[in-house]
Amino acid sequence: MSRNELAELLNVTPPTVHRWETGVRTPDLATTIQLAKILSIKLDELINA
Repeated sequence: MSRNELAELLNVTPPTVHRWETGVRTPDLATTIQLAKILSIKLDELINA
């Protein structure tokens, strides 16, 4: 999945996703939960990755 596709699914901009990927920012809890669902992984797996 591309950064643009993920951003669209989460209703954020691609630069926001990039900031998460690089550790500049972190998503809020609601977005983190949605991200785990999109990626089909458990929330604790995403947080502890």
